Amino acid sequence: MDSPSGTGEVHQGGQSGSLEIDNGVQQRFTAGICTLDTTGNYQPSGAFTLYGNSTDLFQPILKAAFFFATRPYSNGTVIQQAVTQGIFVDFTNAPNGSREVTYNIDGGWEYSGKPWGQLIASREMLTSLLIIQDPALVAQNAEREKAFAS
Repeated sequence: MDSPSGTGEVHQGGQSGSLEIDNGVQQRFTAGICTLDTTGNYQPSGAFTLYGNSTDLFQPILKAAFFFATRPYSNGTVIQQAVTQGIFVDFTNAPNGSREVTYNIDGGWEYSGKPWGQLIASREMLTSLLIIQDPALVAQNAEREKAFAS
């Protein structure tokens, strides 16, 4: 970011597999990544506080949580606590990029107990599942912030 309006330039390079957002102004923003939905609109899939004169460095992961809710939610709605039972699925090394799960309204989710799946209890807090702090990435981000500040 190079303006208080939140605009800036996109540059290639940097840490492979990572996204870096540099904020060069003295203003806080929410920054992150969006994914294209089936209607051609971009929806937030990860958003984080980006403080003034700082850098966010993060890596998208091939993991997702799935839920059926009893009321409608808009794409991009931040939910910190499970509203019903859900399933957390790791798509890393998934054949053809897919995993097989089933859902029964009375019985819940089924995934045959494979190591790539994890049931999420109703009312379980989701932050520890969805935001994974990589110590190496945290250290790298700290080094980048020092360089950015000088």
